Amino acid sequence: MVLSTLCWGLATVLTKGVLAYVPPMTLLVVQMLGSVTVLSVAMRLRRLRLPVQWQTVKLGYTGLLEPGLAYTFGIVGLKFTSASNALLIGTTEPIIIVLLAWLQRTEP
Repeated sequence: MVLSTLCWGLATVLTKGVLAYVPPMTLLVVQMLGSVTVLSVAMRLRRLRLPVQWQTVKLGYTGLLEPGLAYTFGIVGLKFTSASNALLIGTTEPIIIVLLAWLQRTEP
């Protein structure tokens, strides 16, 4: 868990640094291509195949929201704020989600 947090924080700081030299959308495409490449290599090494069927494609549409849209807004927003602010927003997000879910709960 600590290593995961360290990687997440370091990635945010490094992304902020790279944004000084690379436009946000270019960086997003490079990051997404890197992720897809690593996952593809891992699947190939394990000899796994992703069945390309209509059901699989429909399930993939959620990727337009997370990571697609969320990362897009995150990287563009990071261009206009500090890495510290971005990390603060990112760490409070799960807490806010739990609070909103609690407020929206339905009583039996």
